Amino acid sequence: MKPALTLLLLLHLGLAALPAAALQRGTSATGVDYVSGGVGEDEQKLLHAQRRDYSFWLTTAVRRSGAHLAGVLVRIRQAETGLLVLEHRMDGPWLLAKLPVGRYEIEATRQDLVLGRIEIERGSTTIHPNDRHQMLLYFDTGEAIGERAPGKRAPNPYEGEPPVRK
Repeated sequence: MKPALTLLLLLHLGLAALPAAALQRGTSATGVDYVSGGVGEDEQKLLHAQRRDYSFWLTTAVRRSGAHLAGVLVRIRQAETGLLVLEHRMDGPWLLAKLPVGRYEIEATRQDLVLGRIEIERGSTTIHPNDRHQMLLYFDTGEAIGERAPGKRAPNPYEGEPPVRK
């Protein structure tokens, strides 16, 4: 094979692997392996293919529309001891974790910078041997609850005429 063709083939193969690099993989301080992502069709396919390797699957979405949400901070604690086994800011709407057998409390926090509020959703799950559990946590965004039109900013109290001082 010609060197130029070989280089072109290697570049193509390298670029084909880029979506996998966008997924966030890690191991928590307590040894829980996880992966998060799901932004785009390629990442969703990769995660879907790997889900059987994980005991817990979390998806975050908008309550009324079901639109996926990224940037949610997830904390998973052992229910009995309160030990934090995983803390991760999701790089997409999906988080897969290899939770060991046990009972867990899940807390997901989303900060809405436009509306200036923090929303926390909670759930719990029990993992048994050879078990897999899926959880969907829904959040109320400004669009979902009618506080603002889709894509429209919330009113800024500092815009317009200054307050009258007496």
